[in-house]
Amino acid sequence: VYKGTDNKSMAYVIYSGVYEPSLKNELLLQATADVLTDRLLKQIREKDANTYSISASPRESYLPKNQYFVGVWFSSAPNKVDTIISSINAIIKDLKTTGITDADLQKTIEKAKRSHEMNMRKNRYWMKELMTTDRFHFKPEFVTDFDKEIKGLTKASIQEAFKKYYDVDNFI
Repeated sequence: VYKGTDNKSMAYVIYSGVYEPSLKNELLLQATADVLTDRLLKQIREKDANTYSISASPRESYLPKNQYFVGVWFSSAPNKVDTIISSINAIIKDLKTTGITDADLQKTIEKAKRSHEMNMRKNRYWMKELMTTDRFHFKPEFVTDFDKEIKGLTKASIQEAFKKYYDVDNFI
């Protein structure tokens, strides 16, 4: 194994806040992360050539209180970190004001459907969902109403979710 000669930074930008647990909110949070990842890859990796890899992923936490976290992870040269963070926030601001395209919506819905279909076949997924539902006294619909909730995703609802979940003036 040979050590590389270039310095490398790994950064994790976190947007967080209070979260109301529901399947709808879970789907919206995942949809924003999917759209954001696509935009980050197109702009920061492909157009700006500032990183090899960048992605956004959401997470919910129910203890001690209901919270969400969306982390944007990337690696880059140390002198590009601040520029990339500025670009991330600019992309988020754009998504808040101009919203997403029909293609973004369709791609997000198809990805959610594929992921759900694969999860439905896994005991591990069911065990996690049933334990969470029982532990936090969620209604069973939290697990079973996927088809209904996925049909409710719209460009406007995802744009509103960006406004709700991504405070570009308050991140870590």
